[in-house]
Amino acid sequence: MVAMQCQRRCRRCRKPKPPLAHHCHICSRCVLRMDHHCPWMNNCIGFHNYRFFVLFTFYLWAGSAYSAWMLLWELGRIGRMSQFHMGEAVYPYALLVPFVLSAAVSIALTALMGWHFFLIWQGQSTIDMLNFWRDSKEAKAQGTTLIHPYNLGLKRNFQEVFDVSGHRLWWIRWMLPSRAKRRGDGIFFPTMYDSLQVRPQDLDLTPRTRQHISEVLSQSDTSAV
Repeated sequence: MVAMQCQRRCRRCRKPKPPLAHHCHICSRCVLRMDHHCPWMNNCIGFHNYRFFVLFTFYLWAGSAYSAWMLLWELGRIGRMSQFHMGEAVYPYALLVPFVLSAAVSIALTALMGWHFFLIWQGQSTIDMLNFWRDSKEAKAQGTTLIHPYNLGLKRNFQEVFDVSGHRLWWIRWMLPSRAKRRGDGIFFPTMYDSLQVRPQDLDLTPRTRQHISEVLSQSDTSAV
């Protein structure tokens, strides 16, 4: 069924290549909605585990930030002390090293987490964002604007990634640990053109974008049948 619905094939593994899928040269396979290959996880981050990766990053950031704050508070308390006992003389130095490490990790994770929350906001993956920037420059040179069809808006994008759509407290539920698999097949995704009343060829888009949207709409029609 996948082979019939997917019009593209990977040039490397010769297998059906759905939209947003990319081939990982390290794993030697195509990954659904691939974001990147993570050397720390020794695995590709894509459709099935992207939510867990973002949550893992969020938990690490919260833990390192909390550790840095508590160590800083303790260092400040010691700094206000007028006298030290002999055994407490090395205490500040023992706290300084873990504080520097916690602060450095917290800053690095802030940048990493900020990048991925930005991607969620835009409804894109790292690979797709880099390709989008490249194609946007080409579109701008032609005097047109490139539109990303999978950007459903901040709230909808967030709910799709963390699989919390339909929950009243989704803005809290997303950060709770969960082992549930993400809903969907990683092949068909909702687009901003699902309720479009005009044809893609009638829009002011680049030929590459117009062709891509036509493929997305045709596959959506096939899945509906």
